[in-house]
Amino acid sequence: MYVLVDLNQSASAVRLEEADNFRALKVVVRGPALGREQLARALAPVGVIDESGDAVLRLGELRRLAGPLGDDAAWGEAFDAMVDYARAKGWGTGTDSVRAHCDWPDIT
Repeated sequence: MYVLVDLNQSASAVRLEEADNFRALKVVVRGPALGREQLARALAPVGVIDESGDAVLRLGELRRLAGPLGDDAAWGEAFDAMVDYARAKGWGTGTDSVRAHCDWPDIT
């Protein structure tokens, strides 16, 4: 799954894509690489950008972005397993958030 942040829109859009893919978690940013401050503002309802440039995402907000899937028991178990795996690999940031890499695919 990934959080898509589109900085090209006048009101930056943030949504969860591929919510049933539990093999990876990242933030995909569409927009200019110089938009780090803009990214931080757009991502504020969901998380923050840390000093290394990674996103720290609140788990409750990821569940909210998943829509009805976020209330599904099987989805929740798979989501929790993904978060546990991320924590085991050093990407945990406490009990209510997880770190994710920010990918800027439009930048060449």
